[in-house]
Amino acid sequence: MAGGRAMKFIRRAKNTGPAERSGNSSGARAPSADPASRGQSAREASPSTPRRSSKHEPEASPSTPRRSSKHEQEAGATPPTPSSASMPSSKKGLEQEVQALREQNDRLARERQEDAARKASERLAADRKVQSLEQEVEDLKSQLAQRTRDDAISDDSGGGGDGHFPCFEGPIKASAAYVPMSARTGGRVSGAGVPRKIVIAACAFIGVETALLVGFAAAYFADLQPQRTGERRAPPPGGDAVDPRESELAEERAEVPALERDLQRSMDQEKYWEKRFKTDEEYWTTRLAEVKASANLSDRPYRMITGLRAHQVPEMYGKVGEKTIWAYWYHPDTCESSTSCVLPPVVQLCSETIRRNKGSFDFRIVHMDEVDKYVNRMELPMRWRELIPAHQKDSLMNALLARYGGVAMDISTILLRPLDDYWEEMVSRGATFMGYMYRLNGMPWRHAETTSVWFLMSRREGLFSTAVRNQVIGMGDRHETGAYHHWYLALGDQTLTPILHMYNYSLPKCTEDATIVSPPASPMWDQKASMCPELEMEWSEDLMPERNDAKVILRDPREGPQLPFAFGAGMALWDVSDSTALTDEQVPGDMRSPGAPMQQESCGSPRACWQVFVRRYEMLPVPGRARLLNFVKLFAHVKELKGMSREEILSRSDSFMVTWLRLAGVS
Repeated sequence: MAGGRAMKFIRRAKNTGPAERSGNSSGARAPSADPASRGQSAREASPSTPRRSSKHEPEASPSTPRRSSKHEQEAGATPPTPSSASMPSSKKGLEQEVQALREQNDRLARERQEDAARKASERLAADRKVQSLEQEVEDLKSQLAQRTRDDAISDDSGGGGDGHFPCFEGPIKASAAYVPMSARTGGRVSGAGVPRKIVIAACAFIGVETALLVGFAAAYFADLQPQRTGERRAPPPGGDAVDPRESELAEERAEVPALERDLQRSMDQEKYWEKRFKTDEEYWTTRLAEVKASANLSDRPYRMITGLRAHQVPEMYGKVGEKTIWAYWYHPDTCESSTSCVLPPVVQLCSETIRRNKGSFDFRIVHMDEVDKYVNRMELPMRWRELIPAHQKDSLMNALLARYGGVAMDISTILLRPLDDYWEEMVSRGATFMGYMYRLNGMPWRHAETTSVWFLMSRREGLFSTAVRNQVIGMGDRHETGAYHHWYLALGDQTLTPILHMYNYSLPKCTEDATIVSPPASPMWDQKASMCPELEMEWSEDLMPERNDAKVILRDPREGPQLPFAFGAGMALWDVSDSTALTDEQVPGDMRSPGAPMQQESCGSPRACWQVFVRRYEMLPVPGRARLLNFVKLFAHVKELKGMSREEILSRSDSFMVTWLRLAGVS
């Protein structure tokens, strides 16, 4: 019957502890049947006896950090900065510790999830059983109410006239035997009544049964509530001891926050050491390089100077064609490197003419930060960086022509036509060099200068290899050119002229120029025989004949790109159609004296001087030779244009400068 099933469930619930109701999916040993013996065993445990390690607690190992108690760490506390004493011996050991903590934390999380799932399943089964019992009680109550409405209990016999009582599903006979209620008769049968005391006792028994069922159900749910919130419920005083598995699980849960803090601290330490190792690596790499550099100061001087190993060539060697036009530009403020360079407007315009009319040549402007890509520092003066830009340019051009060949051209040059005919003449005649030398046309030159360095054309590995050797020897450890006879032309004319004279002893000499040997009363600042280039690296012509293993082609620059009026004041802004006579301010009187630029030139106006240029520009070349004028050299960087913008320069449409630019295709 329903009442019997309810009593059976209540008795089973009373004899079952919380741990038995929750089950043991992990296969642990079932608790002892005697609660007193379990409590006694717990009380007899010695404080010195180590606690039994649970299956969740890993064995102690050097790589597993000690679990911090709640007295040693606070939740959310910042991990202390690791000191040298607590520093892991290696990054590998720290990674092992972190991995062990992570595995332990994952294992605890999985067990918590399994336990929660098991609890939820058991709670669901219990809820279903309680609901079933509650439904049976409700059915009993409804049947009792129905019987109360249908029958009245007799005061004398304790029953109705038909022998029914409201607490039963069927009629009671005089023999007190239970007869099931018939569905066809509506539960009404005839029979004798039962004593009233039996009826009252039965109703009281059923009421007590229902109260006990409700009470145990309430107690069961009250016992489950702390487990859902993760709290530990202390056993009632004098009651049964807590199941050891529940105690261990609670202890493990209590240790999870500490383990999480340990894990977070280990992860923070890992990040700290990774950053520390990276910083230390960068520091020691730099420091090691410095130590090596200082250690190699005496036993590796070549690498100290060049930054290269033995048999290592510059980066661009073998990658640059021989037909290359070379230029150099450096300014500490406006052009310190290839990535930070702004050329002055006039230099920009000149470079555009070279780029536009380079023909089959390549054009390269070398900047300070690109020098090591092209040449070895042993090919330059030892203190090359400390030289003025003009000397840097001269020595660099010597090294570039020695390695690669090509054309060294001042960037302040207007290239009107390609230089291919110059190169073809040099190659076809079997020459190794083509350039310009003063006094070849028989006219004196009042400066202690012989070879022009603003245009040098050479084959690779030619006479400039000698120039490279001589410039290194000539400079030594000096950071200026005071050891040379002419300080400004030291690494150009003073270096090249002695080499060129070895190919032809009959070349004109500065030391034999009358305007140099016997200067006027008011000479130019370098109009001195003591500054002539022939005095550098002097070679005795009596020891051996001149060299005939190579040819050089030389012309006087005053018959080609060096125009006679090039040194006139403001020449670049003269108007090509201006017939006004030149003033002494524009062309001083001494510019027409012997050895001066206009010593044999009679042009007296800007227009007349412009015609001098036109005649040279239109002159046809001798067969097999190059034209006399394919470019115009501008001296002193055209100082009359200094400070003018590109637009201001081009706005002077009839000036010499803009007319040359138009001829070059730049406007």
